[in-house]
Amino acid sequence: MTAPTTTLPSGERITVPTNQSELEELLADQKRVQAVVKQGDFATMIQNYARAVAKADVDIKRQVNEQVQASLADFLKENYPDGTERPNLTPRQVVATGDARNHTYNPRAMGAALDKDFTGPTAVADYFNTIWHNTNRTADVQAKLTRIRNAFSSTVPSEGGFLIP
Repeated sequence: MTAPTTTLPSGERITVPTNQSELEELLADQKRVQAVVKQGDFATMIQNYARAVAKADVDIKRQVNEQVQASLADFLKENYPDGTERPNLTPRQVVATGDARNHTYNPRAMGAALDKDFTGPTAVADYFNTIWHNTNRTADVQAKLTRIRNAFSSTVPSEGGFLIP
């Protein structure tokens, strides 16, 4: 495969560099660089050089990623020896009152109708026990299961469900 070329107004054809030494040779010749820039092909030539290098050295992306990771790790060790703190994304109301439930609760959320059925520290366990396929189907469990089905209905959007196309 031949390397792409650019033709200058003088008729001279410049081959797009395919390695570092060819690029250095081209950039060292100010007349050729100015002619390519004047013609508007400099950006295209550099892009073609980058493509050629990437094709020749398919491992270059991995090498660059490794170097970026190493540089970032060194920077963090140098500037933040105690480590970095994650940003606090807790809503202000929750921080002020310490009560997340009353400030992040959405009564119109899907399944919110079930909140009165599953309360306390075992709420999640009770819910999973109710929907488990091998649970003991007492009248109370069957009634809860019916309310769960209705709360997550796909036919009545106003009751927390959604229409399935």
